[in-house]
Amino acid sequence: EPFLRTVASAARLDELPAFPFVFRGRVEALQAHVLAGRCPYGADTEGADPVRERRASADVTLVGLWSDLPAGELTHHGSRLHVHVLVHDADGGVEWVGHVDSVRIPRGATVQVPQRPLSR
Repeated sequence: EPFLRTVASAARLDELPAFPFVFRGRVEALQAHVLAGRCPYGADTEGADPVRERRASADVTLVGLWSDLPAGELTHHGSRLHVHVLVHDADGGVEWVGHVDSVRIPRGATVQVPQRPLSR
């Protein structure tokens, strides 16, 4: 979140309540889930636990939303981010898709954000 706040400021997106971002490349320590009924962040939800996926490293596309709106509206509870992951197989196809719980993006990576101005 602090890194994306810096990116938002540099791209003049910090006045917006939310903005999308994309990252493509190799990541480490990926933890993600797919909902199977119960939200892993909502204490009052019912149903089956989420299907979890963990990867020590993976080639991925991250498609996310950073939001300054109250947590839980566009983002997970307790977070300013909502990020989906596409895990790529050796041929570049999509092997697995889910919601990111945590991930380590290597130093020097490029994150793409929209150019200003965005319509509100």
